[in-house]
Amino acid sequence: MLKEIMDSSMIIEAKTSKVITIFIFSLVIALILFLSLAFKYKFYLYEYYLGYVIKVDDSYYIALHVEDNKIPSFEDYVIIIGEKEVDFKILEIEREYYFSDNKKYHLIVIETEIKEEKKIKNNIINLKFKLEETNLINQIRKGMKFWEN
Repeated sequence: MLKEIMDSSMIIEAKTSKVITIFIFSLVIALILFLSLAFKYKFYLYEYYLGYVIKVDDSYYIALHVEDNKIPSFEDYVIIIGEKEVDFKILEIEREYYFSDNKKYHLIVIETEIKEEKKIKNNIINLKFKLEETNLINQIRKGMKFWEN
């Protein structure tokens, strides 16, 4: 009787051993694939803003509100209006600010190329800013606040 119990437990262990081995092997393969894609695949981040056209001394500029902590790196971005990348220059950063959702925003006035049909005072323009190139691992680190840069 004892011998039969020992034999049946050996059979069960042998079957689960193969299943566990295959499961662990497939997890390792999946982890290697995920990590290789997470490190190798690079993409750009984008931020979207609503700006409005202002007229100062017969020249047209775009004004928009930008979060206080994003202003230092703002000049490194590339602006996209429509589908076209356009150069821009920050002309003025207002000293006054306002709070929304516990974040401080400043009004920034930028000089950039504006199409003639958009040159209407207080016209709303959708702005898309192309940020730095990143990968999935860096985004996970930022989201989890690991290894602050």
